[in-house]
Amino acid sequence: MKKASNKLLEAIKLVDLVIELVDARSPNKTTNPFFKTVGINKPHLMVLMKSDLADISKIKLDDNSILVNIKDQKSLNALVDKITTMMASKREKEIKRGIKPLPIKAMIIGIPNVGKSSLINALMHKKITKVENKPGLTKNNRWINVNNKFYLLDTPGILPTDYLESNYVLALIGAIKVDILPIIELSEFAYFYIVKHYPKLFINRYGAIKSNSLESFKAINDKYQIKNDKSINYERARSLFLKDIRDGKLGKLYFD
Repeated sequence: MKKASNKLLEAIKLVDLVIELVDARSPNKTTNPFFKTVGINKPHLMVLMKSDLADISKIKLDDNSILVNIKDQKSLNALVDKITTMMASKREKEIKRGIKPLPIKAMIIGIPNVGKSSLINALMHKKITKVENKPGLTKNNRWINVNNKFYLLDTPGILPTDYLESNYVLALIGAIKVDILPIIELSEFAYFYIVKHYPKLFINRYGAIKSNSLESFKAINDKYQIKNDKSINYERARSLFLKDIRDGKLGKLYFD
């Protein structure tokens, strides 16, 4: 993380705009305070990714933030328009000075698995960066030519130094690996959060909320017809429940 942070600080002088990606399901917990110190004198756009998985009724946007769903071309077009608008004054100054406007150079930053590679692929309309639903795939800074008028500098994901305070939520949305946490504790946290805040989504997915979490995980076991020597495979049921959350199978959620 320290090495990646230093590389990012070295590259910031090369860009016109900083684009920070966060997860719309938990924008506060998926930001990194360090990013507020990056390019402090440059325009900063906050992009709330995976908005199709989020309960956006809980989200308040300002002029420097935008919701993005990479599966929706209108959403991607709105993002490009937003970036162009934010850089309009700089381009106007260049034209007045008789300088031919140069392509916009923007740096994408964010924590691991927040959707940087997915966004680049969507903007390019082709797969040019590897994408998986797990953290840590992008290792080095690299420039991506989007349309000759717009360049993106892709950077590795950087977690905050105190991320453990939010590790349950980060694991649920895939920013950190699930297997570094005790599955019982994580699944219990997720279960009680969903039952409290989104009971209808739980019922729609699994049929009913039982009298306790163990009975509910038994119901999940039955739903997926998990077999383990005719006994209930609670660990497998918990794992599938967590996967359903990460994959958006329960519905649109918000964890902040």
